[in-house]
Amino acid sequence: MPAGEYSRRPIPCDNSLEVIAVLTSTLLTATDKISVLQRLWGILHLDKATVTSMAETTLPVLLQMRLSSPEVNYWLAAVLEAFTASTSVIIHKLPARDAVLTMLAKLLRVPDPMNAFVLSKCNAANAIANLIQVGGEQAAQLIATDYSVAIVSSLCALLSLKNECSQVACLRALWRLVFHCPHVRGTVSSHLENMSEFQSNKDIVRITEELRPLLVQPEKPIK
Repeated sequence: MPAGEYSRRPIPCDNSLEVIAVLTSTLLTATDKISVLQRLWGILHLDKATVTSMAETTLPVLLQMRLSSPEVNYWLAAVLEAFTASTSVIIHKLPARDAVLTMLAKLLRVPDPMNAFVLSKCNAANAIANLIQVGGEQAAQLIATDYSVAIVSSLCALLSLKNECSQVACLRALWRLVFHCPHVRGTVSSHLENMSEFQSNKDIVRITEELRPLLVQPEKPIK
């Protein structure tokens, strides 16, 4: 399936604990990992009440997956994005926080000369934006300090792609990072100046307009 055509429609699913347990147990060994990931995404997307329990049971298994094809990576990142969209997933309080951020960094840094993995990288960037939205300054400082090279630099690099999806997702994450972490402003500013902005995309224009004033404020030391 070509990039850009992955379905994000909710997938009918049985969200019983038994089914979730079976899906989780087969995640690493299933021949068709995409179908398993799609069903897990459907559960998280349609039943927010399952997020807390699945963060304890399914998430640790998910984080053991190997990156693979563009479609596998897409759905893996989509499941992580669904987890992070919940207010119950506070990254700096999560036992698996390092594993989560490491996986997101891996998704962002997949070598991609043909831009086949752009959509999975968009999902990963959206997941990072969600983590900061929920976790606030502590989440942002964790990401910007401990994962500066792996995540912040990768988000900045994605801005250079002439792709609306990647620019919107990266700008969402970078705006939140810059708001809480003045020490990354120089890095973000240099990449933003070289970005080929889609003037027809209202989200890109809006976020860029909100981001630029933050970049000219004086930097403060890391707390």
